[in-house]
Amino acid sequence: MIIELDNVELYYQSKPILSNLYLKVETNCLTTVIGRNGSGKSSLLGILFGDIRPKYRLIRIDGVPVTKPLYTLGNIKMLPEFPMTPGHLSIKTAFKKYQVSWDLFKSFFPEFKPTSDHRFKILSTGERRMLEVFMVLKSRSEIVLLDEPFKSLSPIVVERFKKLILEEKQQKVVLCADNRDENWQDIAEQTYLLQNRTLVPLA
Repeated sequence: MIIELDNVELYYQSKPILSNLYLKVETNCLTTVIGRNGSGKSSLLGILFGDIRPKYRLIRIDGVPVTKPLYTLGNIKMLPEFPMTPGHLSIKTAFKKYQVSWDLFKSFFPEFKPTSDHRFKILSTGERRMLEVFMVLKSRSEIVLLDEPFKSLSPIVVERFKKLILEEKQQKVVLCADNRDENWQDIAEQTYLLQNRTLVPLA
């Protein structure tokens, strides 16, 4: 699958945020967007996901224009920068919703102490992030968008997630946004720099 996001123009209260922007992502090619905080990375993911409506944008999947928001197609999941799971939900319920195996998670992270009966509101920031990154990555979606997935995670956990991302990108489109290029230098195959409201592909 090849997804192209083209001709993006986004304004907030008449202020230009993104302009003349083109992005290409595809299955089995880990793509990252690097930019400072406030540069528009989260907005870019939101436009691709479909919950942010810019002034202009064109999305193509395998060369065919898509007019509906991608989230309506049912084959995309997005991890926002901030916690996405309601605090009252139990881990068990969230994993069931995403159709992800709790036992599989425990096989990757056997040292994880909370049980599947724990609710998200009592978890630490890092524990919550681990669960949410895993659920999005291991969901049955064909397209995965990750906004600063390594935020609040320890270096050991980050390395495990890198291996998991490399596994999942073989059959999924995986796009990651981050403000630190060093998080991705060893695994990214296509990197874009977001600056001056547009994307610049890096070698």
